[in-house]
Amino acid sequence: MKTKLLSFTMTVLSILLAALLAQSVRAASVRYAKPTATGTGDCSSWANACTLQTALTGAASGDEIWAAAGVYKPTMLSTDRAATFQLKDGVAIYGGFYGTEASRDLRNPADQPHHPEWRH
Repeated sequence: MKTKLLSFTMTVLSILLAALLAQSVRAASVRYAKPTATGTGDCSSWANACTLQTALTGAASGDEIWAAAGVYKPTMLSTDRAATFQLKDGVAIYGGFYGTEASRDLRNPADQPHHPEWRH
């Protein structure tokens, strides 16, 4: 009886450990940002780009945010001079994109007059 109980307990613990590990392992992703959201605005592609604030809010350590050329403001209220973007540890933000690139190597930051390049 003790052997069956021990075997059952070990099986349950193994399943729980595997489930926890599966949840903690998350692939880093690229989030696409434009000054104004496009498409669904879910950050999943240039066609569905979100605002920089949305990208930052949803980003996790290891993610990259690719920002298309433009002016980014942390608030829609033009009078709120105290508003700021809150960067996240481990999230890289790259600028210099036209909004069509499929790889970071295809961007040309020198072509863009104002381009962010932040690592936090």
